[in-house]
Amino acid sequence: MRFSEAFIDELKDRLPISGYVGRKVKLVRSGKNFKGLSPFKDENTPSFYVDDDKRSYRCFSTQNSGDIISFVQETEGLSFQEAVEKLVQLAGMEMPTETKAEKKQVTKRKSLFELMEAAVAFYEEQLREPVGEQAREYLSKSRGLGEGAWRRHRIGYAPEGWQTLHDHLIKMGATAKELLEIGLVRPSKNSSKPPYDAFRHRIIFPILDPTGRPIALGGRALEPGHVLKEKGIPKYVNSSETPLFHKSSVIYNYGRARDAIYKLSRNASSADPFARGLIVTEGYMDVIAMAEHGFSTAVAPMGTALTEEQLKMLWRVGPEPIMCFDGDEAGQKAAMRAVDLALPMLEPGKSVYVTILPQGMDPDDLLKTDGGEYGLRDLLRNARPLVELLWDRELNKEKLDTPERRAGFEARLDEAVSAIANEQVRRAYERELKDRRYQYFRDQRQAKQTPFRKNEWGGKNSSNFRGKNIAQGPVIKLADTRGLTGRTGLGMIVRAIDSPNLMDEAKEMLAMADFRDEDVLALRNAALDVQDFGEKVDRSAIAAHLRSLGRTRSAKLLEEYPNQEPIDPSSTIGREWLAALERFPTVAALKDEAESEKNAFASANGVEEHKAEWARRKRLVAERQALKAKSQEPIDDITTSNSQD
Repeated sequence: MRFSEAFIDELKDRLPISGYVGRKVKLVRSGKNFKGLSPFKDENTPSFYVDDDKRSYRCFSTQNSGDIISFVQETEGLSFQEAVEKLVQLAGMEMPTETKAEKKQVTKRKSLFELMEAAVAFYEEQLREPVGEQAREYLSKSRGLGEGAWRRHRIGYAPEGWQTLHDHLIKMGATAKELLEIGLVRPSKNSSKPPYDAFRHRIIFPILDPTGRPIALGGRALEPGHVLKEKGIPKYVNSSETPLFHKSSVIYNYGRARDAIYKLSRNASSADPFARGLIVTEGYMDVIAMAEHGFSTAVAPMGTALTEEQLKMLWRVGPEPIMCFDGDEAGQKAAMRAVDLALPMLEPGKSVYVTILPQGMDPDDLLKTDGGEYGLRDLLRNARPLVELLWDRELNKEKLDTPERRAGFEARLDEAVSAIANEQVRRAYERELKDRRYQYFRDQRQAKQTPFRKNEWGGKNSSNFRGKNIAQGPVIKLADTRGLTGRTGLGMIVRAIDSPNLMDEAKEMLAMADFRDEDVLALRNAALDVQDFGEKVDRSAIAAHLRSLGRTRSAKLLEEYPNQEPIDPSSTIGREWLAALERFPTVAALKDEAESEKNAFASANGVEEHKAEWARRKRLVAERQALKAKSQEPIDDITTSNSQD
């Protein structure tokens, strides 16, 4: 139906946008507008604004904006028509008068919805009749589903007869043409015979639209697997495409799961993964089993791989859906397809997480084991981010034992990342994968190195002596960090965060610096992410981003670190800071060399070896003292936060 501009204007006038948005977002007055935390992204600082005068909203953290209708669409997964209908009812208005053609179309769709409802009710009734005994036994004994679950999920049974449903609906006044159009029956090969039921001797699972109306059916065969294989009959079938049902844009249990996650998100911590996205499983039985065990946000695609439209629907509900795949080969392949589907569509704050169940198990199997509910909950809470799956997939394709294979590995990663359309996300992936490559190959090199043995210590010209090319220059004290645990590089990162101009100047060097402390590395990456997202680089934004990634320790390090006076990169201290950063990996290497020298000295035996090692140690100490004298500060203060906590 088309709505006139005047009708839409009246609808917006009757429903102030702040009133409706305030049902989902806690709004506070900010001048003439309202502000609150974004409903589209986890954050601690409000970036979501509502303007009643302009009848619009804008989310600065995700760049989402629109009016009350688009807000309903985005947050509730409804079409434009459905959103308008809901708001019209809320506003106490009447739907506009339709044209003759529109009236005919509306009447036809209403009739089809009524037929689907009648079919579902009929199959529900058949499940409770004597003819449904085998289906009831299968549901209760094999699946552990009682009558309460049948009612909650409107499960039914399609009898074996060829025209049982057909005859029932024809008696109610339906036409064979309508039944064919909606996919409840199929045409007979013999044109002189009536159509036959599309579902026979199957357990029926109604497929609902987001408002709860039946639009299609799914059916599971009751014959044993070997019988189905012999007859070439699929275990599961769905309705064919109809005016009501387009399987690529429908998700099983979407409406209920969407409502459940909105309730959950109002009561749960923003870091709770179950409040940040729907749980996507592979089939109806998985969804039902999970729902019966308290996982009310579970959904499933329509028996096929997830589509772009379905992923968009998932993101309308929550920014980080969790894909839960069976622990078999098919599940592994499905996980990789999810990676390839999601990569081009990623946006700041929007991604997917993936968990793969134990070998040979699906969610229903796992939930039947002792402690299965807790096990599944733990697996879902520890679902892996997309970048990890991408990394593992390419890493495990072949042994990286030659330069050519390593180059091929890097080329595959680069090609995969190039598919990401959003520039900010693409750059964040490039940095993350660059860090992973560096750390992986560094660990590989270290693992291959032969440990020092007696009489094998080289001289200054030996390749074992890494300290010979140490860069000299001023070394500055970056902060008084007493009270914080020693963290190499922490002071350097915090100084950049507290000095926006310095951050801009040092971005590339920070990205290249070798921060070996995991929490400091996460802090560095988060700072660069926030800058790439176009947000203001400050402590609150970076801490919020870290917490959204589950990096609570890194966030606390930043929050507990003393505030630093901003410095100008062109000032003397600014230039010294940049020089120290440029020299950062060399200084870290020098400290490593000191430890290696001490260990080598301690393990050396014999008079000559003892003298040689003592001379080398004295030379190393002199080099360190020269660095100290140049800066008048201890070398540890270049990169380390010192304390005895």
